[in-house]
Order: sequence, then C-alpha cells, then structure tokens
Amino acid sequence: MRYEFSDIFRHEFQNLPKVIQKTAAKQFKLFLENPFHPSLNSKKLKEENNVWQARINYNYRFTFLIKGEVYYLLHIFRHK
Repeated sequence: MRYEFSDIFRHEFQNLPKVIQKTAAKQFKLFLENPFHPSLNSKKLKEENNVWQARINYNYRFTFLIKGEVYYLLHIFRHK
C-alpha cells in the first residue's frame, strides 16, 4: 500500500492552524497504520466512486481516493 498527497492537500494542510496540523499529524499516523481505524470514522462518500472521508477531529475532515494499492489524500477541510 502506498500513499500520495495531492498538491491541493499539501496547500490546505499548510494553511491550517498549527494546533489542527498537530492533531492531523496524529490522525495521519493512525491512517498510515490502518486507514479504517475506528477513531478516523472513515466512510465512503455516496456521490463519489472510491472517494472516502475520514475524521481529524470534530471540526476537520480529509478525503482520500483508493486506486488499487494507492491511497491518494485529496483535501483537508473544516467540516460544517
């Protein structure tokens, strides 16, 4: 299994508050070990094919795409 970050994801991550970046880094560590770890609450988005959403905390989420053995991290954003 391989992981890749989109340029948009990298840009969005850099613009997050530092405290959220730190929390996100902890969640990404879990994600690298198990993309479906219970604390990530990963779920497939209904309107997209193979695009998933996972939790950073109550207010922030990230999306990822699964293509074969590669997990592409697409976006990181504030959840409404």
